[in-house]
Amino acid sequence: MIGEMARKVDRGVLVTSSVDVEPRELGIEDLELVEAKKSIRFPGATAFAASNAVSQILGDGNFNVVHDTFGHLLPLFARQRRHRGQVRLTSLYSLAEWDLRNRLWPDYKLRTLTHPNLRTYWSRTLTQLAVIRLSDAVIVQAPGLVGRLAESVGNPGSKINWLPNNVTAPESLQALKLQSESSTIQLLLVGGLSVGKGADHLVSLLARARIRRIPIHATAVGTLSPMESSKPVDHRYLRDRINTEGVQDDITYYSRVDRSRLDQFYAESDWLFHPTSLDGSPRAVLEALANGLPVIGSRHPGITVLDPDEEFILYANPFDPDILLDRLIADKSDKTEHADRSAKGRDRMMGCHSSETVSDQYIELYSRLLSDPETRTAKS
Repeated sequence: MIGEMARKVDRGVLVTSSVDVEPRELGIEDLELVEAKKSIRFPGATAFAASNAVSQILGDGNFNVVHDTFGHLLPLFARQRRHRGQVRLTSLYSLAEWDLRNRLWPDYKLRTLTHPNLRTYWSRTLTQLAVIRLSDAVIVQAPGLVGRLAESVGNPGSKINWLPNNVTAPESLQALKLQSESSTIQLLLVGGLSVGKGADHLVSLLARARIRRIPIHATAVGTLSPMESSKPVDHRYLRDRINTEGVQDDITYYSRVDRSRLDQFYAESDWLFHPTSLDGSPRAVLEALANGLPVIGSRHPGITVLDPDEEFILYANPFDPDILLDRLIADKSDKTEHADRSAKGRDRMMGCHSSETVSDQYIELYSRLLSDPETRTAKS
């Protein structure tokens, strides 16, 4: 999407911590890449390096929009007097304060600042709250974050803008995806195995399938096996549950795979399993749908906005493993219905979440902010 946006503005510059490919190699002619060298010796090194790099760029050219992600430009935003002529935005895909208060604290009882997860989320919370206050506009990538943001920081009012996440699908993929040839129901998880993303439900589903003698298997990509790792809080909990339920052999783990291997997993699977309780705009869901893979999801604003009529996302909440297994068995026996889900999901992604479509919405927002008298007065 950044490449699409670069084609639509006078000049586009992307600041990144590592430049390992030239824009032309990616087919992006209008985007400049700048590497922000950082030290790993102290926390916040990335933010200071990125802010210094952007500050130098602003001094060398006539830029009117500065777009922050992950709060990395907080030091720059705090020094607004040095560069008064730009509209400043920040993007949020999740709200650390809400997750900390409603997920980590009550679920894991993290009571001390010595706990690594708690320290990380406290730091992320303070950074987000500060950059929200300093920004002219805040972009959230899931509708539910609008209410959570207002709850956390008061009511920022017109600052909040919801814009969807984007996805790019391989052009070679056919619109219709058939069921996997295996007689076993094949589930795929992408991007991490955590309780917040439904891993607890997965264990319950596999355990119930064993009791009912239903052949089912899950492949988890982009995560370490909890059977071998004890550092993350989720992994210690999940390892105990997996052992207790006896489903060790029903999950295969891949920590990292290349693009071609991931495409193969999409092709070989029946469903992406992602009944998350975290209200973000999950790229794993968008990418699976764009690749023709239907999704087992959860009803929260970040997911239901993709498919309010349950045409290609199977909603599994409240979670009942028996009801879900029955629906998966019925779907496995109906190749036509599964292919129809596949086509509808892919068409929706290409119509509403393509890089071309979403980049237009970003450019429209930039233009509106630049033409807003209140924004321009505040910056003068």
